[in-house]
Amino acid sequence: MPLSKLQFKPGVNREITAYSNEGGWFDIDNVRFQKGYPEKIGGWQKRSTNSFLGTCRALHPWVSLDRDQYVGVGTNLKYYIDEGGFITMLPLYDLRLQRVLLPLPQLTGHLN
Repeated sequence: MPLSKLQFKPGVNREITAYSNEGGWFDIDNVRFQKGYPEKIGGWQKRSTNSFLGTCRALHPWVSLDRDQYVGVGTNLKYYIDEGGFITMLPLYDLRLQRVLLPLPQLTGHLN
């Protein structure tokens, strides 16, 4: 069987169906186009070698006023704070004791 040259259209076209988009790209992940050709993007990297218990249900990134970056990781079992690769577990509300296990800061003054 002789080799045949394949011609692909550059870019991703989601305006039509995958079947009618003959010779084009409909759905891609971690790919970019350079000079009309698809090129693999590096993909994903581990942020930390540490792990956490449970299945991740939500991520909440934020930056402190000191420009420190944090990521809150909520699982079905616990809540964690990722501080630049160092993971801290936060104790949550204990339903049996009916109290918050995390000490809340004392607020002084007025918040106007």
